[in-house]
Amino acid sequence: MGDCINMQQTEYDELQRKLTRLHDDILAGEQSIRKCIATLMTYEGGFYVQAISEKVIELLNEMETSAVSSMYNFYNADVAVSDLIALTIETDVMDE
Repeated sequence: MGDCINMQQTEYDELQRKLTRLHDDILAGEQSIRKCIATLMTYEGGFYVQAISEKVIELLNEMETSAVSSMYNFYNADVAVSDLIALTIETDVMDE
């Protein structure tokens, strides 16, 4: 099994750091876009139309909820990979 899954702990840690940074960047960008849209939808923002703006704000709130859910799923994926590594180490023994 060791020849099939051959990732050292340092490689995994680096991959995890990169993936976490990427995930954080995506969420920050998404949050920035939501804030800009929310600002435009205010009465002073220039794009306010009562019926539409209220729906857009509801949509932005749903997007925020989705982002939190995404973060939770990312954490669960990391735990799953850590569990896979632990199980592989436990079962990857040479029979003598």
